[in-house]
Amino acid sequence: ILSMAILRRFNSNILEINAVQVGASAGSSIVAGIVYTIPAIVINGGDIDWWYTTGVAILGGILGVFFVVPLRRALVLESNLKYPEGVATAEVLRVSEVSEDQATQLGIIGAGALIGFIVKLCQGGFSLWSTSFGYGWVVGGAYLFYIGANCSPALISVGYIIGLPTAAVLFAGGVINWWIMIPIVYAKEGPGNAGPDVIDIAENIWVSHTRYAGVGAMLIGGLSAIVGLIPSSYQSLKKAIQIYRKIQLEGITAVKRTQRDIPIHLLLYGLLFLTIPIFLVCFFFLYPRAGVGVCIGIAALMTGLVALMGMLFSSVGAFMTGMVGSSNNPVSGMTLATVVLVSLTFLAILGKEGSMGFNATILVGAFVCCAAAAAGDVMQDMKTSHLIGATPWKLQVVRIVGFTLPSLVIAPVIDVLKDTYGIGDPTPLHPSPLLAPQATLMASVTKAIFAGKLPLDFVGIGMLVAIGIVIIDLVLQRCRVHFRVPVLAAALGFYLPFELSSTVFLGGLVVHLAHMTLARSGAAGRTIEINERNGLLFASGLITGESLVGIIVAIPAYVTRTRAPLSFFGDYSHVMWPGMVMLLIAMVTLYTIVVVKAYYDERNSFYGQI
Repeated sequence: ILSMAILRRFNSNILEINAVQVGASAGSSIVAGIVYTIPAIVINGGDIDWWYTTGVAILGGILGVFFVVPLRRALVLESNLKYPEGVATAEVLRVSEVSEDQATQLGIIGAGALIGFIVKLCQGGFSLWSTSFGYGWVVGGAYLFYIGANCSPALISVGYIIGLPTAAVLFAGGVINWWIMIPIVYAKEGPGNAGPDVIDIAENIWVSHTRYAGVGAMLIGGLSAIVGLIPSSYQSLKKAIQIYRKIQLEGITAVKRTQRDIPIHLLLYGLLFLTIPIFLVCFFFLYPRAGVGVCIGIAALMTGLVALMGMLFSSVGAFMTGMVGSSNNPVSGMTLATVVLVSLTFLAILGKEGSMGFNATILVGAFVCCAAAAAGDVMQDMKTSHLIGATPWKLQVVRIVGFTLPSLVIAPVIDVLKDTYGIGDPTPLHPSPLLAPQATLMASVTKAIFAGKLPLDFVGIGMLVAIGIVIIDLVLQRCRVHFRVPVLAAALGFYLPFELSSTVFLGGLVVHLAHMTLARSGAAGRTIEINERNGLLFASGLITGESLVGIIVAIPAYVTRTRAPLSFFGDYSHVMWPGMVMLLIAMVTLYTIVVVKAYYDERNSFYGQI
């Protein structure tokens, strides 16, 4: 939005505006990769070092780009993956082009952005109501029942874009975890140390037990996705090699501009070259803690694990982003799976003694987390470029360059936050530290593995459930049933908080009801086209409005060093009903714009022909 507003004054076209937003937004993925992992070292008693943090951010981001560029054709051109944010960005950019109904399209996007902006500002900025709502009961003294939803209109938009089938599978994963597994654990073990609140009890069981079933399901789902991608990935690599040879023989003009990726030979050379700085970062990260020989061996193993896990979870991250969007991409879940596998590896080699195994695990997890997050965002860019006719290789290079500047400032920012608020456990100096939930989870899991206390039974349960889902999906495919059960969507439902998957499911219901209404009315193809465009524009506006609030609130939060700098009217973040009302308003408005606007345009078209 900002690039559109500024560059339009200089007569920039849609491709130039898109290139700016790609480069400017590159830092968000690697920031997540660092924030989810590196603070775990602080929680374990270590310090933030600028050199290795910056190295992990830049190298991990580039690694993610290099791993998924060859998959562009398989995931973007030849699959049915939605890539919600990529589609939303393309729709916003298209509106910036001159068109005969530009005012109408801008109005629809503006209405969505305004609703998303107001809702997010009131709940996240002014703290006027809760960001989610939930209710829990204990039935018959044994069965714990919980239901809740997030009050984010952007999640409604994600559900609208990905559609009801995928949203339903995502929700089903949450139902299995929260309505079956958690009640079973509660009936067997009781509330534990969570206190009398039923919601706290459910969340405590989810964090300490059943969430690990999502990790196990993601391991199987990731392997299943990789196996499923082998044929199309092979064809993509084959096509990339053919394009490279064609360019060598006939020149660059022999290939369409919109089909040019970074050449395959440069990707291979780049991946080989990246192993050198990755090895050096790992070596100097370890060197003060052990002798040169030991550090060389462990650093070499870490480099191999980064390459292997990075390739696996970059592919999975790109796939998952296409399925449920960047906002719901379970990067922390993939990182947690990496941490589990790497911890078990180092436990077998180094044993339980010392902190080297812990620190090496977290650093490998940081590399993989940055790569997986970057891979997902790159595929969103590739979806946008495909829809607006941009040149893929240019955006891939812009994304790589865009990693550099944010990477340079991540470590100082985390260091300031650590000194100002503290991270992890409360101390006399910082009695209310930043919780850093993902990093705390990584630290807890790693410590639990090295202490032999990881709940491997729930990891195994998740793997078994995922295998069952894979079998069901194969049967549906064999029977040529249109509805499919993607295992990664179910695994994501296992892993995410229930209120996120339930809100996405509500968005899926909105689009399904809208299409049912139009189908029953016998609407013409033109009406259906209007329906899809208007709904997509409004959903894109909701996502855009929420995103802007995050930027606006972050500035005073940093300046004032407070978590709620705009809560001028008091803290009402415990009040749930306004968020429920706003969520309902967003759903009804989206449905109304889709159906009523389509009917209105169809009626005008009909009367215009009389």
